[in-house]
Amino acid sequence: MGGVRAGPNRRIRGSHRRRLLDHLSDGPSTVSVAGKAVGLRLPHASAELKRMRAEGLVQSDSDSSQRGAKQQLTAAGWELL
Repeated sequence: MGGVRAGPNRRIRGSHRRRLLDHLSDGPSTVSVAGKAVGLRLPHASAELKRMRAEGLVQSDSDSSQRGAKQQLTAAGWELL
């Protein structure tokens, strides 16, 4: 499956990642709401958002392990879109 070009040499690989980023472009969201919006089970959405936080694409408004924490795009996440 090919990625979507974003930025000079970066790609968004994976449709779930792309849909999560698109969902977060509408505003901050909890992991559970974001997962439901893109059709992912909670553990999969959580794992993907954790990877995106580690890559600096997403940040949390509080401790990322806290329930109800809102995830939002960082400047790097916006640039990738």
